[in-house]
Amino acid sequence: MATHRDLILDQFSRQALPFSASAMINDKDALKMIVDAARPGPKDTVLDVACGPGLVVCAFAPYAGRVIGIDMTPAMLDRAGRFAAEQGVRNVDWHQGDAYLLPYAAESFTIVVTRYSFHHLIDPAAALREMARVCAAKGRIVVVDAYAPEDSDQAAEFNRVERLRDPSHVRSLSLLALRDMFGRVGLPEPRTTLYELRVEVRDLLARAFPNPGDEIEIVKTFRASAADGRLGIPIHLHGDNVHVTYRAAILIACASVRFCNVPWLWLLEVRCAAMIVKLVSMSAFGTRRTCQRRLVMCAFGVKRTYLAQVAMSANDPKRTSTALLRLIELITG
Repeated sequence: MATHRDLILDQFSRQALPFSASAMINDKDALKMIVDAARPGPKDTVLDVACGPGLVVCAFAPYAGRVIGIDMTPAMLDRAGRFAAEQGVRNVDWHQGDAYLLPYAAESFTIVVTRYSFHHLIDPAAALREMARVCAAKGRIVVVDAYAPEDSDQAAEFNRVERLRDPSHVRSLSLLALRDMFGRVGLPEPRTTLYELRVEVRDLLARAFPNPGDEIEIVKTFRASAADGRLGIPIHLHGDNVHVTYRAAILIACASVRFCNVPWLWLLEVRCAAMIVKLVSMSAFGTRRTCQRRLVMCAFGVKRTYLAQVAMSANDPKRTSTALLRLIELITG
């Protein structure tokens, strides 16, 4: 039985050329919105995670000092290299690798971006943690993806038809879930810009490789949604044409301060806050520059409950997780 990795390699090896040529993927206005949101400068080093055919990398290249694209599919990287050469872009590099285990040291980049990748990942939060790990303090983390409706039934149907269209699709998250993910991995609330992607179904299917016979069910579902709204996205019929509008978001957060998003840690008595302060001096947090004592900031009230906010620069997620587990043991034990 094929693994999810096998599905991605199969789909994107075949999609390399049609994907890069798609008008929806090549949308210059959308690419400009991403670059403008990240505000790159000549001193910035940029990483594009799951870079595909290199469109985002080449969009950043005129404004940044150096841009690296990493992808797990060799065919996509080959296409990216050719595209960069066609564009005359020289300040770029291409690496093969896994979004879950980026082959870079902590704080290697000032901007880390990914576009249209999270809905292909089984664990997008793990990929976001890796993006945060390799992003320097005060750097920018940018996630761009199409999002599913908030309604659970519509979202389920939306993801069902997307999996039919592209078997490597896992799940598109709702906008709220995408935003919440930043907090769950210790990042601040992202600034969000919304836009739309319009495409005719035949063009959509031209760059995908659904299983034989699934095209009929895909078109049938899109047509039905034009009448009953089952997919939760705008769909319009014009004769034989089915026009679909996907909704997408650019989410950007600064990597300078990361907050622990464990609700019950926010209200602690003085004795618990004291334990946190003590814990900072323990070896659990280590002594690295980005894990100094500023990681924990305690604000005390008077005679009532006290606020303790754990601020972490996720220098090493494993060490941070270990420290938090020890903290929980201290507080609850």
